[in-house]
Amino acid sequence: PTADRGPAPEPSDQVLASGVKSLAVEQLDSANQFVPVWPPINQASRVDSLPAMVRITLVTVDGDELPLLVPGPDPSPLTLRSSGGDDD
Repeated sequence: PTADRGPAPEPSDQVLASGVKSLAVEQLDSANQFVPVWPPINQASRVDSLPAMVRITLVTVDGDELPLLVPGPDPSPLTLRSSGGDDD
């Protein structure tokens, strides 16, 4: 399977960053474990659930590991507050 390539007849490699050995993306599951697959396999979670956090780890050809933690959405629902204006 491939993503939409547009009008190009054949896929071609594109260099996004040089000096990178690997890139890993992991999601924090309900057991506070980072897992490479989302939704987690063999866990009772909804298909449309979102991870609490995402960890992206970049490893350079020199062996340096550069982790980046990205928080997930706030699990509490958003509440709309009245501005107190005369919108009625």
